[in-house]
Amino acid sequence: MPFSFYLPLPPSVNHIWRRGKGRTYLSANYSKWLKVAHAITLDDMPPRPLEGPVEVRLRAYRGKGWMDRKRDLDNICKPILDFLVRRGVLVGDDHTVIKRVIVEVDPKPIPEAGVVVSVRDFEGVLDD
Repeated sequence: MPFSFYLPLPPSVNHIWRRGKGRTYLSANYSKWLKVAHAITLDDMPPRPLEGPVEVRLRAYRGKGWMDRKRDLDNICKPILDFLVRRGVLVGDDHTVIKRVIVEVDPKPIPEAGVVVSVRDFEGVLDD
């Protein structure tokens, strides 16, 4: 069941929502990113949503869009996890489905910043 795919770097979670006229809505940048991510993954998705438990690994690559500024790694997680649910990869992004999220930055930059997303069955044991 393990599979991986590449996504462009998502907008920071701090910039995915906008508020105006008494409502909250998706920002233009996030909407654009969702369309691109959807198009990129048309052929890479499992036939039906995974119910879990799964582990999600995000391997971020620095490049254009993320070279000369600091970026909080946790701000990469939410847009991608929400996308996995929106795209029908996962039935949800709560603790009953996702048991572990690993986020890491590859030390070597690439031309355009991006993230390799890997999803696999969770087989680990979490000790208290």
